[in-house]
Parts: sequence; C-alpha cells; structure tokens
Amino acid sequence: MKALAGDAEVWLEQRLGYLQTRSPLLGRGYQLRLATLADRDAILLLERYCFSPWLAFGRRHWQEQLRRQSRRVWLILDGAQVLAYMALLPHRGWHQVSLTALAVHWQHRGRGLGTLLLSLAELEARAHGLPRLRLEVDCDNQGALDLYQRHGYVALRTIPDYYGVGRPGIRLEKRLPESA
Repeated sequence: MKALAGDAEVWLEQRLGYLQTRSPLLGRGYQLRLATLADRDAILLLERYCFSPWLAFGRRHWQEQLRRQSRRVWLILDGAQVLAYMALLPHRGWHQVSLTALAVHWQHRGRGLGTLLLSLAELEARAHGLPRLRLEVDCDNQGALDLYQRHGYVALRTIPDYYGVGRPGIRLEKRLPESA
C-alpha cells in the first residue's frame, strides 16, 4: 500500500482526530502516531516484554516492517516509551487488513490501549474500503483472545503448529458492517 489516496487520507485523518479527542487515554498525555524507522529499538524492547524469543519477530523483521510503505505500524507512547504497538497490512486482493502484530506492555494492560488500537485498525480498514480484519493469535494467549472476542472477532479455524511444533494458532476475523 502506498500512501492512502487523497480522499481516503483526509477521511482517516478526520476520524483519527475524532478518536484522539474522544480517547481518555490520549487526554492523559499518551501519544498515538505512526512508527518510523527511528522507533525500531523501542518496539524491540516492548516486543521482548510481550513475547517469548521464539515468537518475537526480531530486529530484521521490524526493519522491513518499518521500511515498507505497504505496512502501517501504529504506536502508543508515554513520552519516549512505547506502551503498545500494532502492525497492519492492508491487502486489496484478500479484501482485508491483516493485523500482523499487537502488543501492550504488561504493566499497561487493561487500560484500553488494545481497544484504542483495534478501533484504529477498523478506521484503517474503512479508509482502504476493506470489509474485514484478520489476525492469528496463540491459542494459549487467553488475554488476547478475550480482547479480540470482546471487539467482535470470531474464530475461523485453528492452525496446527502455527507458532511452532505443538503450538497451534487461531485465525480470527472481524467483518465490518457497511457504512451508512
């Protein structure tokens, strides 16, 4: 995905502005913005807190995520500290936005950061004219499963060995209602 087309970019900026004024989190000094290559090390630090080494993407993967225009990585920060991130891959051919990563620092879970990022993912999907969001999650990650299900994601299938031998993943999807 290159930069959003003019009207879609304006639409997303308007919705993002609305989201930023309505979110009590952002009123407390947290910042929501797109990541840049300069954020890579801060993202890696949060990744180490959130994922075991065999599930973490690592330096090279994040370098590519942040360089490609087809990806959008959103951050929630408190000062210079990354509290949460979300990586999205809009895909017109698949008619979906793939949510490839979402992490919230363990000390900040339950405060609405994941909810804010999922709301933003829906805005991104709508801006691209894509009707659904998809993701995979470790079947043992009950906290993430609960979050996604609270936000309308439904399980499509279990994927054997998705996270390594004997570690299945679950593919979840959320279909967005058509806009009025």
